[in-house]
Amino acid sequence: MYDIDSGRWDRCQSMPSLFKDSATSTWISTATIDRKLYLLEKRSCLICSFDAKTKTWGDTFNLNLQISNPNKINPPMVVAVVVTHSIIGFVDDRLVLVGLMGEPEDLHGLGLWEVDHDSYECRPIGEMPLEMVEKMGNGNSSLSTMRASVEDGSIYIYDPWNPEQIFFCELKEGICQWGYRVNSMANEGNRMQRFVFTCSRVGMDDLHKAVATGSRTFAVSD
Repeated sequence: MYDIDSGRWDRCQSMPSLFKDSATSTWISTATIDRKLYLLEKRSCLICSFDAKTKTWGDTFNLNLQISNPNKINPPMVVAVVVTHSIIGFVDDRLVLVGLMGEPEDLHGLGLWEVDHDSYECRPIGEMPLEMVEKMGNGNSSLSTMRASVEDGSIYIYDPWNPEQIFFCELKEGICQWGYRVNSMANEGNRMQRFVFTCSRVGMDDLHKAVATGSRTFAVSD
């Protein structure tokens, strides 16, 4: 582990063996808060954490993900769900998991869960409207993966192989507000290229620095 204050590398406890075969960004999703790092295996939903203070790894857990059963409204009931691809991130101080639901050949939705930092209990937050799930898959392709980027109270989701549209969910007072925007960067010229999207809060100081460089092209849009 690199200490930015001392400028030195320190030896830490080794990564849990269950993650060693998946130790790439292709199969591992990460999220950080304070001095703690969370690792999620995207296919199996195995999760563990690394404490930078003690330089040790915590126990590994298999997340138990559930959703509300639409056929059982009164009384409310939740059922277990299979998640074939998942990503984690922090919305404020809440650890949120985004997951494609169903088997790879039969995906039927995208859900959001809040994961407890300590117990790893999962609480369903909401699901992407089905018409948006179909639109994200572009209607004529198999949606087998997705990417997500988090900033403040919003989660941005996209298919890296069909990036024509960026979908988002704003979490306000426990309510999911879904929407999407056309990705102006995607066109016929780069359709076959892999697309990477990220987000960040941009302040006036950042804009001043961008203008001062004189070597970057950028645009501001609604």
